[in-house]
Amino acid sequence: MLLLAQSTAWLFAARVVNGVAVGALAGAGSAALLELGKQAKTSALVTTVAISGGGAVGIVLSGVLAQYAPFPLLLCYVVYLVLMLFVLSGVFTMVEPLPPGHRRPFHPHRPRWPARQTIPFLLGTAVGAVAYCANALFLSVLPSFFTVQLQTTNITLVATPVALFFLSLTMAQIVLHQLAAQRAAVIGLLLEAIGLGLMLYATALGSVPLLLVAILVGGAGVGLATLGSLSLVSPLIAPQERGDVFGTYYALLFLCLGVAAVAVGVLANPLGLIVAVRWITSIIMVLCLTTVGALLLRPPGPASGTA
Repeated sequence: MLLLAQSTAWLFAARVVNGVAVGALAGAGSAALLELGKQAKTSALVTTVAISGGGAVGIVLSGVLAQYAPFPLLLCYVVYLVLMLFVLSGVFTMVEPLPPGHRRPFHPHRPRWPARQTIPFLLGTAVGAVAYCANALFLSVLPSFFTVQLQTTNITLVATPVALFFLSLTMAQIVLHQLAAQRAAVIGLLLEAIGLGLMLYATALGSVPLLLVAILVGGAGVGLATLGSLSLVSPLIAPQERGDVFGTYYALLFLCLGVAAVAVGVLANPLGLIVAVRWITSIIMVLCLTTVGALLLRPPGPASGTA
């Protein structure tokens, strides 16, 4: 639909369909990785690294194609479709771990979470939700800031800081994946708060070097928080509930990401963009610290093991 879109309405419709697809894939993919990998630690690492690493590569690739290749509004979608065909071929060769007698036909499910682990599940989900809110802010602010400060319309150059954010996010997950899940979540949330504070200060000063530091710190924080969140949640889910519960988990995370981005846009009209970003950033920093307090007050449990 994006490839064939001829109007703004088509673009919105395509984004809606794309959002539905991403939401469906996130829950089912996480459940499939946990089923195939068996270990919650490894599955959480592979899931988060695949998402963040794919984000970094996708942003750089699309920026280069849009800036330097022919057909800038079309070619990146063609490349994506070709890559998707390779991925689909791999999906079709996957081995279903459940025996035929235990497989359920597809039908819509209501949101659900582990009935006996409601508080731990919601707390682990809150870690990821706050991380996604911070993610939305960084991705909203970085392109516009660098466009103004560097006085450029070069798509690749403007996309590079966003790719650097995802690269920092991915490297933190790979290098520090041996941290206990609860510790990874706490450290990640603290780094998020520091990164957001640095971003506010850097944008106020108009300092590109300081904003690059904020990108590295904030990206590492988001990476550790998302890894810690998934590592906290995964052991709580019974095998027969994985698809349903992971769907709920990602629905809440994407909802928070959307709310943070939309909130900036809504407040930008009456307050101005800079003031709106400051307000939402301050709220998310408070949420980071509040969630850290809740994690520290929670006694270590079976889900607090290695991330």
